[in-house]
Amino acid sequence: MVFHKSSHLPLIWLAGILLFLQPQNVSSVEIERFEHLDTRQGLSQNNVLTMFCDNKGYMWFGTMDGLNRYDGYTFRVYKIEEGRKNALTHNRVSDIWEDSLKFIWIKTYEGYYHYFIPETEEFITFPHYYRSSEEKNSFIQCFHQSSKHEIWLGSSNSGVYLLRYDPGTRRYISSQFLSRGPSSISNNAVNFVISDPFSNIWIGTNQGLNYLSKNESTKDQPYFQHFYASYRFTCAEVMEHFIIFGTRENGILLYDFKNKRIIDNPPDFNIFKSFEISSVKRMSHSDAIVIGTHGNGTYIYKTREKRLISLKQYGLNTVTVFEDSYGIIWLKTERYGIVRFDPKDESSKHFTLTPEEIQSLVDDERPYIYEDRKGDLWIGTHGGGLAWYDREPDNFTFYRNTPNSPYTISSNFVHCITEDKSGLLWIGTVQFNGGINKVIMANPSFKQIIPKTNLETLADNVVRCIFQDSNGYIWMATKSGMIYVYTPDLQLQATLENLYSGNSLIPGYNVYTMTEDDNGFLWMGTKG
Repeated sequence: MVFHKSSHLPLIWLAGILLFLQPQNVSSVEIERFEHLDTRQGLSQNNVLTMFCDNKGYMWFGTMDGLNRYDGYTFRVYKIEEGRKNALTHNRVSDIWEDSLKFIWIKTYEGYYHYFIPETEEFITFPHYYRSSEEKNSFIQCFHQSSKHEIWLGSSNSGVYLLRYDPGTRRYISSQFLSRGPSSISNNAVNFVISDPFSNIWIGTNQGLNYLSKNESTKDQPYFQHFYASYRFTCAEVMEHFIIFGTRENGILLYDFKNKRIIDNPPDFNIFKSFEISSVKRMSHSDAIVIGTHGNGTYIYKTREKRLISLKQYGLNTVTVFEDSYGIIWLKTERYGIVRFDPKDESSKHFTLTPEEIQSLVDDERPYIYEDRKGDLWIGTHGGGLAWYDREPDNFTFYRNTPNSPYTISSNFVHCITEDKSGLLWIGTVQFNGGINKVIMANPSFKQIIPKTNLETLADNVVRCIFQDSNGYIWMATKSGMIYVYTPDLQLQATLENLYSGNSLIPGYNVYTMTEDDNGFLWMGTKG
């Protein structure tokens, strides 16, 4: 039972609700309601694109118009500040995360990365805002934490930035490496930066692969070795015995740790010789490597068996690859829906997330996949609402907006999902009503009664009085003037807008208290 305002309740009712409601067997996920936060509570804008809970418990929300920090009571909004040196460069925030030193990082719409200094509320920006000719038309493409105190940022046109933490200033000191000078890389367009188990750095660019040894990385002017200058390197993944590199038109290359050499076009990956490799991802719970391509489908490589499995039937372009804590691989391609692949038995299944009748109205499904700390898998879609995966029957339950209902999700356009430190699930939505949704899970020891699901006024569900009569029936009076009568098992029996008394009708509004006399008559006290 949810009370929107405090109410003086008969003690008999409070005791009765504890005895009456017994724990029931329910599914592992049962949502009771969605609570909404939007511009009326201080959010800067209702299109929420990203969200994050930091180590202190603050909730951060990136919107189409401003960055928001929420402390549970109020919003602190950060936007562009004309004339201020270290401020956000754009009000549209597309990503938020935290590094190993607990600095908050923000990605804005134009591709700039900023880290936040809480003491001064400054944002340090990369690339350096319009400082050089390269940086005027550049943006950050990759973020790599090579050690607790060291971060690499790869850009689209201004090389790489090495950030080292300085305890004295409590900031990062940055160095930039371009395709010119004594410490040059092969090309200024950087697609990835990774570190191997020996603390060496590998940088993939549009023209070649760059290697920086651990010893060289400590020098003021380190020396980068260049390989395959004619190859466009797109992605990489560090494995136990080798590194696997993906290229745009030259397939896959391997670096063998044991023999310390690069193998071009290895036999197991000969099929990819002329493919554009868009992603390579090592699975944590199996021996599988997922290889995504642009135009040639997705492949699963079993390292022990040295065998490739094609999932080309589900689409030609790999968009998203996600591995959950059960070892299940979730794949999104250019086609609508999502694919479940189990590496153990190699079974696969396609699920439709967005109703077919509205697919033509939605430009892209844009699924956001999130697994909570209990192992429940959630997928937010761009038009199809929020989906929860029920593992035992192997299907999805959908939560979608019901117009005029304040208890359903505020919008079917879900862009982000996260948890706070208490385990509460938060959903960020866009378009139409939009805003933030807090997911309130059902408690099997309690049952929520909502008198009116589709509100006409805010007073419809403000409960003024609850009383249980001698027959066990429960009477509930609301501020809007309605009286609801429920059976002892909490089923709605009657809705009374007026009460009949002799030859006249008495309006039911403003009932604040009820009691029953020895003859079974109900007495009601009203305001006025």
